[in-house]
Amino acid sequence: MVGSGGDFQGELIKALADPNHSVRAAAATALLNSGQDLTQRFSSEWRQILQAYELIGEYRFRDAQALGPAAINALRACLSGDDPEVERDAAVVLGAVS
Repeated sequence: MVGSGGDFQGELIKALADPNHSVRAAAATALLNSGQDLTQRFSSEWRQILQAYELIGEYRFRDAQALGPAAINALRACLSGDDPEVERDAAVVLGAVS
């Protein structure tokens, strides 16, 4: 049985650390579509942070790079346990953003 909305949101936030970029992207999309203000959880740039996860899920690394520092966590999440191509491209973009 699914718990309260807060529990569900917590599970989605945990999914942002999943080893698979597609799972992270789906969690980010769900959080963006939740209608909740996530400023307290992330920062005032929470929409851009979650958009970075979405863009990487769509393999749009250049677009994620354009988000600048807001993409750093999403890029770092790719560096362990993800698809080798995703890991490689994330490392390259992370070097350009950092």
